[in-house]
Amino acid sequence: QLSLYGNALEDLPEEFSRLSSLEELNLGRNRFRHVPEVVTTLLSLKRLLLDDNHLMALPKDINKLKLLEQ
Repeated sequence: QLSLYGNALEDLPEEFSRLSSLEELNLGRNRFRHVPEVVTTLLSLKRLLLDDNHLMALPKDINKLKLLEQ
């Protein structure tokens, strides 16, 4: 579980792809306009929280997250 809630983030570094066993990621209350592509490499992700951002679209590869429940 990793919470980056409320940090005014706009993007995530590519190094996030190393978090291959991460199951829950809270990116709520940031400044994302799109879901960072690196999130689609987190194949163990079950929960992805994105509330209170300025999202305009989801990445085309979001369907790779087969375990995503929420």
